[in-house]
Amino acid sequence: MMKNVYANFDGLDLSFHGSVPEGLIDTLEQAKGAAVEAREPVSADLGGVPVMVRETGRRGGYKFVFDTGEDGEIWAMMGANEPGGRWMLHCSVRSAAFVQYGGLEAIKERLSERLKAFGFESTRCPKSSRFESVSRVDFAMDFHMDEFILEPERFSTKAGTKSHFEGVSAHWAGRTCTGVTMGKMPNRQVNVYDKSREIQVTRKDYWWKVWGIDPADHEARPKVWRIELRAGKRFLSEAWKLHTLEDIEDAIGDLMADTLRKVRYVDLTDSNVTRCPDATLWQRACDVVRHGLWDHFAGLCPDAVKETVRERFDLTMTQMLRGVAITYAAVKSGSRNLAEIQRQIEAVVGDVLRSIETDAEDCEKAVKRAQDRYRLLEVEAWQKKRNRPRPDWLSA
Repeated sequence: MMKNVYANFDGLDLSFHGSVPEGLIDTLEQAKGAAVEAREPVSADLGGVPVMVRETGRRGGYKFVFDTGEDGEIWAMMGANEPGGRWMLHCSVRSAAFVQYGGLEAIKERLSERLKAFGFESTRCPKSSRFESVSRVDFAMDFHMDEFILEPERFSTKAGTKSHFEGVSAHWAGRTCTGVTMGKMPNRQVNVYDKSREIQVTRKDYWWKVWGIDPADHEARPKVWRIELRAGKRFLSEAWKLHTLEDIEDAIGDLMADTLRKVRYVDLTDSNVTRCPDATLWQRACDVVRHGLWDHFAGLCPDAVKETVRERFDLTMTQMLRGVAITYAAVKSGSRNLAEIQRQIEAVVGDVLRSIETDAEDCEKAVKRAQDRYRLLEVEAWQKKRNRPRPDWLSA
């Protein structure tokens, strides 16, 4: 069985030229200082957007890095404004944002809301005359194929400088090929890999909902294979002259279709792999790009990504509490009698409750740290305002 269960953009990196209010820089300075002291990200509020500010910056001169959550973005910001503006903000949209909210149009709307909340004032870059600059676009297609075996020798690539592919590598688990990567960023890259295996490692359980698959219904682990097409900055700008989101919207279908022509997964019917026909998987992938690039979205219910992450959090914490309580009670009592174990756990719970009363100040600090750390699992105000008029994009 082969079924296309998902296709959508999977990542987007872009920078914005302009300036931010000095108050935003001050807020990030304070939050970063607190993060350095705590040795972990701390929460902050940027114009009503809850973020987690990291203790380090990022190469490229970005002093601040902050995260808006699993279904949001990772932002990097310069430490000071310049007259006339600069490439002040860099944004990496997470794959789950596309899962949750849809395609490029929905992501533009979210980014517009973010920039407005930050108080960002866009200006044209003096050299390029652009307000924004796209540096990476990823597109992914997932296929449910339980019996599929990936064979690296069946890939045909048109190598060379013009094709922008450099190197082919296979990834193995024992004698099983779990993925093949062709090309290197910041040019273009094609990845084919066992996505269901990856999400079991990363514990991103919301993907089962995206695919409409219940893993409990299968005796064997369900197999979903991903074809991921990545276009880096050098390839976008040099080979295709694509720089802005408008450029991407106009030509990304042509670019992705060309990528599938340059790299192919074939049926080995000839000793010369370049003369072999496309395998069924590649034919289906070409159909998805050719006919439905803009229409393949997950269609999840509102806030499904965060809901699944919260479910995982509840399950993990419950298992941890149960395990710690039983282990502590068993060692403390030295007994295997379950009634005695229960009494010991009740005694410990009583001690904890009493400590909340006697050490209220320390408990309040612990509560704040916990809530700050998991604040990004809350429902965003943006999600509650979906019916408002659509905001304008960057100034023209």
